[in-house]
Amino acid sequence: MSRERGRADRRRMLRNDVGGTSGEGGMPVDPMARNYNPEQAYDPPAPIIVPPPPPPSLREEGYLGDSTLREISLDYSVPISYLADVVASWGAPVPIDPNCRLGDMVTGEQAYAILEAIHTLDVAALHGRYSEEDLVGLCDIYDIDLTDAFEFSVERGWALPFGVRTFLRVEQEEELLDVLG
Repeated sequence: MSRERGRADRRRMLRNDVGGTSGEGGMPVDPMARNYNPEQAYDPPAPIIVPPPPPPSLREEGYLGDSTLREISLDYSVPISYLADVVASWGAPVPIDPNCRLGDMVTGEQAYAILEAIHTLDVAALHGRYSEEDLVGLCDIYDIDLTDAFEFSVERGWALPFGVRTFLRVEQEEELLDVLG
């Protein structure tokens, strides 16, 4: 009789198991098998994902040489065509990458000269000095062969800082259209 009482105690203990290791009828349940039963499944809390901090800016505050031509153009509302023309006239190799740092293309004195020009020139007048279309667009609008227009520009010695995607100055556009258009 004591044997039967021991078994009954054991079954009762398994049924009352707080950890949830008892299944139906007081039978022990494998903890891994419990995960497959949707009623007993345990979903661990999702880890808190914190985005990594942004990389430190390579732009030194107040120094124009650490900025790209595109950033300068956006920051000061200056046409990127003007900036590229100036940099190309100082001997930077063309085509010019607008995402390249200004300090990698010119000296510190030249960067300072650009800064002076940005603050002293009329930005609206600078925008008015350049064509509304790049060389490809002009050739398309006026039915000019792109190769002829490019060769004409090179013969005239015009700096084409962005290649055929360069926006010509208004006087250059007029000369091109007078000769080829």
